Amino acid sequence: MVERSTGTFRTPELMIGLSESLVADLVDLEQAQAVGPVIGLFVHTVSRRAAAIGVFPAAGAASNWWSQPYNKLAKNRDVLFLVVPVVEGLSG
Repeated sequence: MVERSTGTFRTPELMIGLSESLVADLVDLEQAQAVGPVIGLFVHTVSRRAAAIGVFPAAGAASNWWSQPYNKLAKNRDVLFLVVPVVEGLSG
């Protein structure tokens, strides 16, 4: 979905739209220290579109993946990267 070396989204149809207020809340969100598996998310704060990157074994692994030197998305100040803890045992 994400080509980090060019900063482009290969499959933009998989991104979802977010409300302006939700994006504002995400920008101001204090990132909690997650223990265990996390889902990596990125939000383009200008277009207000977001996508899940995938599951990582820990927040540190997600951060390491995101902060590779060739990742142009990480250098784009309009792109926000978040990690969300995976909650086990929830049923719908």
